[in-house]
Amino acid sequence: MLWGHDRNGKNGFTLVELLVVVSIIGILAAIAIPTMLGETSKAKDAAAITSMRSVVDTMNTLKSNTAGDWSSFANSPAIATAAQAAEPAYIFFEWVTGNPQVTCTSAPCAQVGNSNAPIAIAVWLQSSTVVGLEAYSQSGKYLCEFLYTTASPTRGYSTDANTCLLNAESNLGWP
Repeated sequence: MLWGHDRNGKNGFTLVELLVVVSIIGILAAIAIPTMLGETSKAKDAAAITSMRSVVDTMNTLKSNTAGDWSSFANSPAIATAAQAAEPAYIFFEWVTGNPQVTCTSAPCAQVGNSNAPIAIAVWLQSSTVVGLEAYSQSGKYLCEFLYTTASPTRGYSTDANTCLLNAESNLGWP
């Protein structure tokens, strides 16, 4: 009985009615929670992509301030330092080739909330005409981009850093 009195004259819901309501709530939660988690992952990827696009603008500014390429920078730490001065909102660090994944170990990255966040960007100078960038999305994806002085950038992503570079070389794009 939903709203009536039972035979003892007491008001309330029966056990069956309560079980039906709890099971309906459980079914709705089982549908909604995975959907919401997927949207959270997409938002984290979008934050990393936005960071990368901003960093690309910074790198192009550094290129235009020199001879139209990155030849004025001797090595990856030099270009990371210049990028940090030009764009202090991000943490730039040198990407060391051969490492299985990019990890920011500088002092600012050690602060709570900064380690491998979209604001931490790995930079490496491949040549005077090619610069590589890599960011780690908190959803577990690496985003990579190669910037060229005479060609369009190439992009890729993966769940590990080295595959990300290969995907960027093949220009597979971002999520």
